[in-house]
Amino acid sequence: MQKIAALEDDAVDVYARPSDLRIADAEQVGIEVVVNSIQRTGPIVRAEVSFAHSTFGQSHSTLRVELPHLHHDVPRFQIGATLRLRLMQFSVFAPQTITPVREQLSAPILIGRERERLAG
Repeated sequence: MQKIAALEDDAVDVYARPSDLRIADAEQVGIEVVVNSIQRTGPIVRAEVSFAHSTFGQSHSTLRVELPHLHHDVPRFQIGATLRLRLMQFSVFAPQTITPVREQLSAPILIGRERERLAG
């Protein structure tokens, strides 16, 4: 999952899978993005997009989008194109503040051949 946005002064974090983003119809709510790159090799089309406005993505400036090759949205993904994406499925969580843990590292516990090599 990738973080989509932190809304209302980090009131919630929104996450979605790259395969759960599609182009929004005119009547649907969507997030405006600009297409940065496209990879059309392999079983799926992968695109990297960035937010067109600073409302979203304060912590993440790019998103990944994955589509099957035969999906009707694929031709609209052109480098430099401005699109509106909708979230088909997403998860909402309370904001997480990640604090790095700086524990003292002890000597590694050797196993198998490494233990035998140093013992012999």
